[in-house]
Amino acid sequence: MAPSSPDPDVDAATLVPDLCSPPSTPDLSDTASETTLHGDPDPLLCPPQKLSFLRLTIAHIGLGLSLFLATTDQTIVSTSMPTIIASLHASEAQYSWPGIAYLLSQTALQPLYPRLSDIAGRKTVLFWSITFFLLGSLLCGAAQSMVWLALARALAGAGGGGIVNSVWVIATEIVPIQDRPKWSIALSVTWSASAVAGPLIGGLFSGEHVRLLSWRWAFYINIPIGVLASLIMAFSLPSLAAKDCPDCVAKRLPSPKPVLTPRQIWLLVLRWFDFIGLALIMGGTVCVIIGFSFAASVGWSAPTTCSLLSVGGALLIAAGFYEAYTTRDALIPPMLFKQRTTLAVFVASYMHNFAFTSGTYFLALYYQAVHGSTPLMAGILILPYSLGSSLASLPPACYISARGPARACRSRKEVMICGMGISCLGFGLMILLDQNSSSALQELVPLVAGIGIGMLFHTPFGILTSSMPEEELASTTGAFFLVRFIGTTTGLSVAQAIFTSRLVRALPAGFTLQSSGSSSLDLRGLVGISDEKLRNEVLGAVSSAIQVGFRLLGQSNVFTKGGISGYG
Repeated sequence: MAPSSPDPDVDAATLVPDLCSPPSTPDLSDTASETTLHGDPDPLLCPPQKLSFLRLTIAHIGLGLSLFLATTDQTIVSTSMPTIIASLHASEAQYSWPGIAYLLSQTALQPLYPRLSDIAGRKTVLFWSITFFLLGSLLCGAAQSMVWLALARALAGAGGGGIVNSVWVIATEIVPIQDRPKWSIALSVTWSASAVAGPLIGGLFSGEHVRLLSWRWAFYINIPIGVLASLIMAFSLPSLAAKDCPDCVAKRLPSPKPVLTPRQIWLLVLRWFDFIGLALIMGGTVCVIIGFSFAASVGWSAPTTCSLLSVGGALLIAAGFYEAYTTRDALIPPMLFKQRTTLAVFVASYMHNFAFTSGTYFLALYYQAVHGSTPLMAGILILPYSLGSSLASLPPACYISARGPARACRSRKEVMICGMGISCLGFGLMILLDQNSSSALQELVPLVAGIGIGMLFHTPFGILTSSMPEEELASTTGAFFLVRFIGTTTGLSVAQAIFTSRLVRALPAGFTLQSSGSSSLDLRGLVGISDEKLRNEVLGAVSSAIQVGFRLLGQSNVFTKGGISGYG
C-alpha cells in the first residue's frame, strides 16, 4: 500500500515523543505511522562535497571578499570619526556610537545565526546577511545625523555578524578535513589584514588626503565589492541547501523517522528553540559591551558602568549554566562546557582578540599622539604589526598540515603555545617605545608581537572544530565568534580606559589637552607644543600611559600561555 501524506493539521506534539519519554515508545497518530521514511543520508555526517581545486579557489575568493568587508567595517570609522563628527554636527559624547552599534549587533546576534543556517540553509543565511550588510552600508553613506548613522551601523553589524559566521562554517564544510589547515590560510590572512585595512580606508576617505573623496564613500565602496562577492559565490559554491528535516528536529524524532510537512517542522523548531538561552546570551552580551563602552568614557567606578558589567556578567554566567543543562535545543552545544580543551580554546581566543585589538589601538595612538602622524600614515606604520600577523599565520598552517591529521591536535597546541610566547616577548619589548625611539625600533618591536599574534588567528578555531561533532559545527562556530567579538569589544574599551586614566595622572600639573590645541579625540597637536621642556614632559606622559597598556598585554599573554599548556 502506498504511503499517505502527513496530515498538516496533526499537532506537532503528537509526532514526537515527550522529552522525558523513551524514544522507543512514541505515541504517533495513524497518519504519522504510515508516512514515508527519510532515506537520504545526513549531509553533515558525510564527507564534504568534492570540489575541484579551481572551484575551491574561486569560492574562497568570494568568501574572503565577504569576510574582508564584514571585519574591515569593525574599524573603518576609527580614523574618520573626527571628520564625521564635524560633518554631522555631532557632539564628542556621540563619538563612539557608530562603532558600538556595529559591534553590538554583530556580537549579540551570533548565537542565532547557526540555528538559522541549519533550518534555512548556509547559502541562504549568507546571502541574506550580505543583503542586510549592503543595505546598512548604503544607509550609512546617506546618513544625515549621528542617530541615523548609528542605527544604520547596527543594521550593517547584524549582516556582518551573519557573514562572518556563515563564511567560516561554509569554508569548513566544503573542504575535506585533512586539507582544512591549508585552505584556512586565506581566511586567516583576510581576518588579520582587515584590522589595518579598516583604519587605512577610513583615513583615505576622511577627506584629509584626497579632497574629492568623502567619508561617505568608505561605506558606499562596500556595495560593488559585496555584489561581486555574491556573484562569485553564487556560481562557485555548492548548493548547501537546507535539509528536509533540520538536525534540531531530526535528532528528536523516533525511529523510523516520519516525513513532516514544512508547517509541522516549524512547529517543532519553535517548540524546542532555546528562547531563554537566546535572551540570556543577548542580554548579557549587550550589557557587557555597553558597560565596557561606558567604562572608557565615564570611568570604571561610575554606577552605570558597575551596574551594566555586573548584570551582564551575571546573565552570561547564567546562560552558561542554562546551556549546559537545558533539555531544549541549546544554542551553544553543552559539550563545550564539559571539555577542558574547548574551555582552554575559548580563553585563548578571547585573550588573543583582546590583545590584538588593544595592541592595534595603542600602536595607532603612539604614532599619532607621540609622533604626530596622520591617521593614514599611522595605518601604514602599523603594517609590520598587522601585515606581520597576516604572514605569520601561513607557516603554522603548513606545519599543521605537514604533520598530518593524526598529529593535528598536538601540532595546534604547539603552535598556540609558541605564538603566545612570541607575543609575550613582543608586547614586553613594546614598553621600550617612547618619543625618543628610533624608526628601526618602532617597526621591529611591533613585528615581533605581530608574528606571535598571527600564529593564533586560526589555530584555536581548528582545535575547536576538530574536537566537536560535525553536526554541531554551526553552533560551535557561533559560540567561537561570540567569544571572539566580545574579546574585540572589551579589548578596545579596556585599552581606552587604561590610557585615559593613566594619562590624567601622568600629565604635568596644570596642563590640559585643550590648552595645547588638542582634544581627547585627536592628540596629534601635542607634538606642536612650542615649549620644548613641556613638550617632552607631555609626550613622556603619553608614552608612559601607552606603556602601561603594553605591560598589561604582555602579562595577560603569560597567563593565557600557562593556561593552555595544560589542556587536553
